[in-house]
Amino acid sequence: MRGNLLKVRVGVVVLDAENRLLLARQNKRPFWVLPGGTLELGESMAACAVREIKEEANLDIWIEKLLYLADFFAPDGRHVIDVVFYGKLMGGTLEPEISENIDEIGFYTRQEVSQMDLKPESIFTQILATWEHGKWPQGQYAGAYTE
Repeated sequence: MRGNLLKVRVGVVVLDAENRLLLARQNKRPFWVLPGGTLELGESMAACAVREIKEEANLDIWIEKLLYLADFFAPDGRHVIDVVFYGKLMGGTLEPEISENIDEIGFYTRQEVSQMDLKPESIFTQILATWEHGKWPQGQYAGAYTE
């Protein structure tokens, strides 16, 4: 087995002024994810979220709150912890960063998102249920999942 046994991935729910959700498709995979990335040593999770959104989408956000935590146990033995924040869009112009392995990134309506292949499903089930009324939870454990 190579690499770290523990990985922390940070994702961010970002809505634009039209209440559309920011989603990305990376590394030629067929599914969509919340934009974000891997926590770096010595970096806070909120700082990671802000950095990743800037790197991947050229957008400036402010972290409003923690939404979800979830676990994923990879077949290679890694334990992946997903941390999802709610980020308020503060500025910037959406421009995908090619060096970040972004195939597509954009804002999508709730109807469009409900037709997309989304990962991890356990988190997106909760996002779709919450999005319509906009009362986002405060720090909810979403449980363990498999890909």
